[in-house]
Amino acid sequence: FSEVVNQAYNCHHLLIFTTNLTESQLSNLYGRHITDRLRQMCRHVVINGKSLRGKEKELLSSTIRV
Repeated sequence: FSEVVNQAYNCHHLLIFTTNLTESQLSNLYGRHITDRLRQMCRHVVINGKSLRGKEKELLSSTIRV
């Protein structure tokens, strides 16, 4: 992950990533320099709400009626 972040930063590439980790957890896992770089490069968007994991089939069947 660190290599991807650094490459995107150095080449001015778009970087989109998602995580369930907090900034503190990211920092512990990848180091402070990576979280600092991500803060420079990315817009932090928080999505709150109930998890829909495992609900894909249920959602599809309720929205697509044949």
